Amino acid sequence: MRAAQSVLEQASYFGYEKPNSKLVRFTPEQMSHKDEYDRAPVLWILNVNNKYLDIGHGQPVERHATYPQAFSKMGVPHDGYYDIRVKASAINRLDHPYTNKDFEYDFRQPMKLGMWIAPTPNLLVKGASEGRRLVKIFDLVDEEAKVFSATVWLTKGSTPFVHWVNGFSSKGTIRKVGEKYHPEVMRPKQYAEDMAKNGGIEAGQQLKDHAKKTKNPLLSEVYEGPRVRIYSLEIEGPHYTNWPPESHQRLYGKTMRPEDLNLESAISRFAQRAFRRNLEPAEFQHYIQFVKQKINDGETAEAAIKLGFAAILTSPRFLYLDEGDEDQNTELSPFELASRLSYFIWNSMPDEELFELARKNQLNKTGVIRDQVERMLQDPKSSVFIKNLADSWLRLNELGSMPPDSKTFKSYYRHRLESAMKQETYHFLQDLLNENGSIFELLSSQYTFVNDSLATHYGLPGEFGENFQKVSLPESFHRGGLLGQASVLTVTANGVETSPVTRGVWILENLLGSPPSPPPPDVEPIEPDTRGTTTIREQLLKHRHVTACADCHAKIDPLGFALEFYDPIGSYRENYPVKGLRGKGKLIDGSGNFPDGDSFNNEFELKMSLMSRKKQFAKTLVEKLLIFGTGRTVSFRDHREIEQLAQSMDTTENGFRDLVKTVASSKVFRSR
Repeated sequence: MRAAQSVLEQASYFGYEKPNSKLVRFTPEQMSHKDEYDRAPVLWILNVNNKYLDIGHGQPVERHATYPQAFSKMGVPHDGYYDIRVKASAINRLDHPYTNKDFEYDFRQPMKLGMWIAPTPNLLVKGASEGRRLVKIFDLVDEEAKVFSATVWLTKGSTPFVHWVNGFSSKGTIRKVGEKYHPEVMRPKQYAEDMAKNGGIEAGQQLKDHAKKTKNPLLSEVYEGPRVRIYSLEIEGPHYTNWPPESHQRLYGKTMRPEDLNLESAISRFAQRAFRRNLEPAEFQHYIQFVKQKINDGETAEAAIKLGFAAILTSPRFLYLDEGDEDQNTELSPFELASRLSYFIWNSMPDEELFELARKNQLNKTGVIRDQVERMLQDPKSSVFIKNLADSWLRLNELGSMPPDSKTFKSYYRHRLESAMKQETYHFLQDLLNENGSIFELLSSQYTFVNDSLATHYGLPGEFGENFQKVSLPESFHRGGLLGQASVLTVTANGVETSPVTRGVWILENLLGSPPSPPPPDVEPIEPDTRGTTTIREQLLKHRHVTACADCHAKIDPLGFALEFYDPIGSYRENYPVKGLRGKGKLIDGSGNFPDGDSFNNEFELKMSLMSRKKQFAKTLVEKLLIFGTGRTVSFRDHREIEQLAQSMDTTENGFRDLVKTVASSKVFRSR
């Protein structure tokens, strides 16, 4: 109820006058309280004579926001779309007097400016992160100021801020550079504090004496390292395409006075959209009576109307997809089918065209369904189809649930690899859908999608920016297909070590459709060997001697062994690591075989073995799409049609887009 009332409050504009659009421009002085005369030991965000603002560090999760400080106390005055423009450049990335090894930074990557939104002022303080909204990341141009812009919906009170998103640590990197190259300007603050804690009175006095020398140069005055330079920030808005806004018109039409609203018409229209079907008057009449009674009891017309609409939004008929009674008829009604199609592709309610086809009882025709799926896939709203399918089928929604160790896998956090991993898979699937590529590219492809961070992670040569690009893979490269993507390899690890069992089970469940039985409850789990003296293959041998485990592990383990060439974040390796020791551990043995005798020695040969099982994979993919689209598991009655659908994909018509249309028009999809 609270959620419904909150949404209605934001969507309604009764009594509002259209706000005027305004342009506000902020100077460097308005975006930072620090200037070059500040006596801080290290300056992170420095205003230089109000000409520009230099940002000398950055972190994956931003702690020091750069924002218009006075403006942030109130934020933007109205809900609406705003244009945000920032003029910025990259300074000294390629030309500085230090060595690149002095910095924890990949100088092959462009310096990047991140733009965020803080919905409330408390999200601008140091250390705040949860609740901030990342809008976009821009590749900055070296030594050349450019204007970067984005159009964003902002709620009242929001403030945009920017920062150097792929920079380095301030306290670590910049202080080390200062101590190495500019020791004369470094204040021994931390040293003195540490000494004072241990009785170092002399060091404490040294700190006090140094602090009094206010004419000493600062590190910020002599530092010539890489930094992001901000010249200005502009916010312009709010902008409205229509007035009242579309949200208000969908609820009430163009009526701006609640007292003038045709209550019967508004509730009838809204209830039929909310319940996603035609309604008889008796099915919504009680909402009309409820609103009238509230008004008679003293509620304002606006409050009573919103309560009536909230009642509709909290009805089970809105919150759940009503797919009728299976005992009466297994086939979905036209309106039920319209909803199944729309939530399958758009994850949202049907539009007017689907509703109209349902009213005319034309939606149950195979040709009409295929045409509608094609139309829906061309709509920008279909972008959620790929994301939700990948999250559901490939379990990408679990990526990050067991975060990798921050000390062992620093690059995972420094280069924001979690987001990049997901984006690679989303782009890969979206391209396959757009191009109607063969579904068997999912098993083995000669291309993928990377940005600079992921390309570095994979060891791909070339220059890349923040935006993802489609790249061809060398034949000898250890990528291609889903099993070469870091998202899948990371989600099937636990953040510390790899498990052939977990990865083997993932292949059986998601690519071959033959999940193993759960392990017996009385079998002890394997304790990892953190010293690296035994391999996981050797440790798993003991499970082979347990009769209840032997059959399943014979199917699971070999598939996982072939993926041991990838570490917990999907980096390629040929040796196991040895904890606490330098050098390489034992060589990885990726050999194995299927129960039918088909053998392989590494991840590439495993993919080739999977390619020889195209029918089994096609059947699995059909099942996964049906489960995703219908919201139920497949039953025995579905198997015959699933087999037929899979066989049709084993011919020249094996495009991914074709498969989505075929699944949506199948009898299984159209049935309860």
